[in-house]
Amino acid sequence: MIVVAGASSNTGKRVVEALLGQGRDVTVMVRSARDERFFSGQGASVVTGDVRDPDAALRACDGASTVVSLVGRHFARTEQGLWDVDALGNENLVRAARAAGARRFVLLSALWSERPLAPVLFRAKRHAEQALLDSGLGHTILKPSTFMVGPSSLIGALGPTIERWGVAFVPAPDSGPVSFIAEADVARALVRSALEEDAPDRIIELGGPERLTFAEGARRVARAIGRKVRIVRVPRAALTALRKIAKRRGFGAYEGMLFLEMIADVGYDCDPAPARELLGGELTRVDDALREYYATHTKTPWRDSNFGAAAVRGS
Repeated sequence: MIVVAGASSNTGKRVVEALLGQGRDVTVMVRSARDERFFSGQGASVVTGDVRDPDAALRACDGASTVVSLVGRHFARTEQGLWDVDALGNENLVRAARAAGARRFVLLSALWSERPLAPVLFRAKRHAEQALLDSGLGHTILKPSTFMVGPSSLIGALGPTIERWGVAFVPAPDSGPVSFIAEADVARALVRSALEEDAPDRIIELGGPERLTFAEGARRVARAIGRKVRIVRVPRAALTALRKIAKRRGFGAYEGMLFLEMIADVGYDCDPAPARELLGGELTRVDDALREYYATHTKTPWRDSNFGAAAVRGS
């Protein structure tokens, strides 16, 4: 049996669908009755509980051969809220997997989690990784860069203002390079890792096939929707000022600004070769992901962007 925790995310739903499609016995751990109904309807077994509860984690992992964790709380209302889920929640799952006699654990972490950078997420993911490494479980740790589509993504950061006003706000003189990766490729990497029970223990960075600055990414978004874009470059000092304002707004907004400052200074990129090797082929290109997204979206809702996620969930 394969247990998937954090299955209610878009990536998690892709993973569960793919595993069920291959005839696998899948149990998902979710918190809401709505998610319970959704996954039951898909044919998965469901354990309702919170990863912050060690007993719930034990119930979810009972009988598991492999545990896949996509658990994360990137726009938590408080720093403690993020830590309780990303760090301690994953630690609970690791302990539960070991107690259940699972053979393998697949952890979705974050690129550069090993580096002493400002975003709190990196420290939380580093804690989760260390708990897994110390457990003795067979493991794969996947560390993706920023997604192409989603709340915290290329579209999430730049789409709404380009779609509405033809304007993109980017750091001055520009950001560092970012290896934007498709959500579908991350899901495929998780599925493949979950099914390779005899794979060696490994840590794999997942980056897309192109390294784009924010300004380059803005031009790709504008081209995908067939309009011109005006690049407004925000001075580095202004980003620092915005981060101080965001701190008063709430932790989610503050964490988002820490990420933006990091990307302005050093980018967020990695070699795409490990992802290609794991998936056995080419990765989704940015233009293809944007074309697919805008085939079904005219405008990105604010709530599905970095702006909305920070404002709504971070306050």
